[in-house]
Amino acid sequence: ELNQQILQFKDFLLSKNNIMCITGAGVSTSSGIPDYRGPNGSYKKGHKPIVHNDFISNQLSRQRYWTRSIYGWNKFNQAYPNHCHNSLTLLQKYGYINTIITQNVDRLHQKSGSNKVIDLHGRNDQVICLSCNYILPREIMQNTIESLNDDFIKEIELSNRVKDMRADGDADIGDIDFSKLRIPDCPNCKHGILKPNVVFFGDHVPKHIVDSIYVEIDTIDGMVIIGTSLEVFSSYRFVERANSLGIPIVIVNAYTETRAERKGLNSILMRIDHDCSIVMRELVRQIQLTTK
Repeated sequence: ELNQQILQFKDFLLSKNNIMCITGAGVSTSSGIPDYRGPNGSYKKGHKPIVHNDFISNQLSRQRYWTRSIYGWNKFNQAYPNHCHNSLTLLQKYGYINTIITQNVDRLHQKSGSNKVIDLHGRNDQVICLSCNYILPREIMQNTIESLNDDFIKEIELSNRVKDMRADGDADIGDIDFSKLRIPDCPNCKHGILKPNVVFFGDHVPKHIVDSIYVEIDTIDGMVIIGTSLEVFSSYRFVERANSLGIPIVIVNAYTETRAERKGLNSILMRIDHDCSIVMRELVRQIQLTTK
């Protein structure tokens, strides 16, 4: 059945001229980055994502996040693209898909070589000042935090706490006195709050990004959704728009029924319930065989 579905998927790609692809956390799990809702995801482990207003208004929440990031960021940053990212890059290069809209903040599509990618939820490799909008590389932020907190980090290390990476790019290290962490000030304005340049839960995707995607949806003739359950409205709204225009939709998502399926969107042609890295690698192989 899987092979037959992949052949149908191939025929779908070959029959269209302008396909938009929406990707989620399931695309990056094979790279070692946890998802939220999969069988080994953050929610299954009881992790709660950082909430925007809590981060903005609560110094202790910021200290907790940045302390955890000491252990989560390096692994997050060292992740490599997997077969799914690489397959999408090839499909984009061959002209079978156009824009990739990703909910992920890991930049793995770009690391793989994809060149038309919209980071819907921002970039975890950047830090932004909420006062002056100065942007600095996350690497510099992490290095500064570590240099300011050498003794505190040694204390955590001596406690031998389990460091469980989370989907946010930080890590669960248990309950410690996070108030000991010193957070660096903005190097530009010297007083603003620094946060990862990502859309935390409870925040909004910038309007100009949303509007530009809506405009592009009016020009596409197919949509592919990979590795996301579409639970968050920030991406689901684009699927609703495509459905309202009668644009056919193919879904590749293992384990969970998507929000689009629960809502009964009638433009869904099929859903392939299988690991997206395996599906996409085989899809590219089939296309290469067809077009030789």
